[in-house]
Amino acid sequence: MPFLIAGSGLLVCCVITILLLIKYQVIDIKSNEPPFEYEDKQIVIDTMYLFEKYVNVGDDYVDYYINDGSKFEKSIVKEIKNVKEKYNIGEFEQYDQYIYAIDFDIQNVDYKIQNYKHSVRVMVTNHAENRDVYITVWFKENPEYYIKLDQAEQTYNADQVKKEIEEYYDSEEEFFDQYGSYYSSIDDVVQQGIESEMKDVYEYLPSRARITVK
Repeated sequence: MPFLIAGSGLLVCCVITILLLIKYQVIDIKSNEPPFEYEDKQIVIDTMYLFEKYVNVGDDYVDYYINDGSKFEKSIVKEIKNVKEKYNIGEFEQYDQYIYAIDFDIQNVDYKIQNYKHSVRVMVTNHAENRDVYITVWFKENPEYYIKLDQAEQTYNADQVKKEIEEYYDSEEEFFDQYGSYYSSIDDVVQQGIESEMKDVYEYLPSRARITVK
């Protein structure tokens, strides 16, 4: 009986430990629900863009990223370097046709998206000259995005914009006579202001990468 009690206590302890590891994002588990909002096409393009950004960096930059880069930069540059050195890849497939396209059918891309509790894993197949290469990037929600968005929405709202216009112009008509080529309405001023404040602030960021060869 003492052994059963001890065993039960150990099991409870293990369960609690696992739950705490999940809560604090030490380990991740698959989920049916995305941890943040995203569009399939955009997050696939983001994965392609990140690969293109680092795949052809010079040797000096390779050393810099591996030694002094961010966690993601170290991860993806090490993975690319490893694949190039170990396998006869040939030329990688270029993704410009997708990244800079006005529109394209995502069904033409070999990709897979898996939601986890704290991240989203995106795998894109690169049909290189001699081998198929699988580029996997994990993305995590960026808390700073929501802080910045809240600040931007407090700064740029209809009441605040109207107050500013009243302070510096005799009327809204005078403001739009002067800036009508830039703004079509108060709501447009608000929207453009928020977009300006949120430039280069992203809802999710890459956290690590893995590159494998078939």
